[in-house]
Amino acid sequence: MFLRTVTITMTVAGTLTLGGAAAQATAPTHYKIVAKHSGKCLDVLGGRTGHGAPTHQWTCLKGVDSQIWEARRFDDGAYVLIAQHSKRCLDVSHAGREDRVPVVQANCRFTDNQRWWIKQNADGTSRLIAKHSGKCLDVAWAEHGNGGRIVQSRCWGGNNQRWQLKNA
Repeated sequence: MFLRTVTITMTVAGTLTLGGAAAQATAPTHYKIVAKHSGKCLDVLGGRTGHGAPTHQWTCLKGVDSQIWEARRFDDGAYVLIAQHSKRCLDVSHAGREDRVPVVQANCRFTDNQRWWIKQNADGTSRLIAKHSGKCLDVAWAEHGNGGRIVQSRCWGGNNQRWQLKNA
């Protein structure tokens, strides 16, 4: 087994350097990410700050940093979404590729399971598609209530996979 050391450096100008290769990130923008079917926000459970904390949907509230996500766009067109309260990234747990794999917050490594394609729908909402799996950010079982789990699932166009990105 070979181990490789990767140096990560972020400059004030927003250039991310991974082991000598640079990926330019645009200036960050902060959003509330709201599920179309329920009107509830993507939220980190209980405002937890640790690695692996689950995400769910919850009533959108003013001043709740666990519902505010910083979007950083990279040269490949994918975005990394960073929770404002914890500075951790939206992550498909263990880089799983199956349906209903939980989406959590995790230490930012900028890997493909933390990168999301944001694709516009005709109705003005967006699909968030995990770069590593091609699956959509999804409120499991299209739950409407507080606490509905956030997972990745096959993209099928349901309103529980349509998200409004609202400036925070």
